[in-house]
Amino acid sequence: MSFPLSPILRRRLLLAAGLAFALWASWQVSQEEASDATVAARTAPVQRRAANQAPGVAGVFTLDWPARVDAHQSVIDLFSPPAPVPPPKAATNVAAVTPVLALKYVGRLDGADHNHVFLADAQDRLITAKVGDAVTDGWRLTTANANQLVLRHTATGQEQTIVTGAIQ
Repeated sequence: MSFPLSPILRRRLLLAAGLAFALWASWQVSQEEASDATVAARTAPVQRRAANQAPGVAGVFTLDWPARVDAHQSVIDLFSPPAPVPPPKAATNVAAVTPVLALKYVGRLDGADHNHVFLADAQDRLITAKVGDAVTDGWRLTTANANQLVLRHTATGQEQTIVTGAIQ
């Protein structure tokens, strides 16, 4: 006679069987082979007691823990403060390095309420900007008039001028 199991009961039984098997397997498998130093440390106290006792006299069983084999290794304290951070390297003198402005003036568009300037970079890509805009690589357009453009490098504060060559 067969006994039908519901899917939930079948899952619970399989889970319990798997748990029992895992516990049995972990009990049977040793985690680590004993080294010669550990075996010698465990048997030395028993051999000393046996040498001191008279034959035929039952000794008192005492529990002597073996010496820790890896006692020379330091233990890391999880709650200790972190190691100090090394000081940052000295910054290079940014003012001594002259930034390169690789822009060419292409043209301008003057409107009623806005004036746009067209610039080209080293790869001849067109850049459109108005006064106050960041142009490229840390350069900002600060002044744009009919004769010249003034660009300021934001990191160093150095200004460079591009002459527009406008005809008056």
